Amino acid sequence: MTTVKKKNDRRFYVRLQVMIPIVFGSFALLTGIVAFTLSERSGLIGCEPVTAVTIWILISTALGILVAFVITRLILAPVEDFAREAEKSQVLKGVHKGNEAPERRTGNEIEYFRELFSHVTEILSRVEARERFPEILGESRAMRAVLSQIAKVAPTDSSVLLLGESGTGKELVAHALHAHSLRKDKAFVKINCAAIPEELMESELFGHEKGAFTGAVARKMGKFETAEGGTVFLDEIGDMSLRTQARILRVLQEKEFQRVGGNQTLTCDVRFLAATNKD
Repeated sequence: MTTVKKKNDRRFYVRLQVMIPIVFGSFALLTGIVAFTLSERSGLIGCEPVTAVTIWILISTALGILVAFVITRLILAPVEDFAREAEKSQVLKGVHKGNEAPERRTGNEIEYFRELFSHVTEILSRVEARERFPEILGESRAMRAVLSQIAKVAPTDSSVLLLGESGTGKELVAHALHAHSLRKDKAFVKINCAAIPEELMESELFGHEKGAFTGAVARKMGKFETAEGGTVFLDEIGDMSLRTQARILRVLQEKEFQRVGGNQTLTCDVRFLAATNKD
């Protein structure tokens, strides 16, 4: 039951699944009471009890059918109005290329409404995908499933591994995950692991102290420090050495690291996204 207040007006609205059983249950109860009363009093007016009860049962049955018809029409009228308007929609007819929009079948309205609402749901899912992820183009069921996963995972702070062939849009997905996360106002730092030489990878990620190696003339902040509070995207992480991957795994677990050549332990508050085209 829902209560709606409007200034001095207070109304109560009862859900259909509650109201309809109450209506028909009340009719059944009323039928029983009247039938019992008639069976007791019919002798006073010179009428057979069976005849009086039969007449009342027929009347109550007719009233029950009438009430059921009225309630059904009240419920289905908006649905049928919606169906008629939907049938005119060119968008609905083009949901599936090569497939026709659902057509009304005589005697099978339930199946018709089920197909119609399924098509409308599919259209709404496409609209939602375009609105939330305009930078990602795709309308197939598989792509909408991916977008649905993005919408679910993005608000969390979980690390994500993106798998897929080169050129399939893993970086776009990473940007979408960051843009819809709680860290969207912080930095998004991308590292192309395939483009950085192995001997420089740890310095790029963790930074280094002055004098840590030849050419280290000053302290340098790594990508993890640069992205503090934001998101780090490790693209093509499969091309990274196992040694460096092990160090990153420790950062994931412990949320801390040390610069190359340093002894100071630094904390790290970043979300990790990674992508690879390898199994």
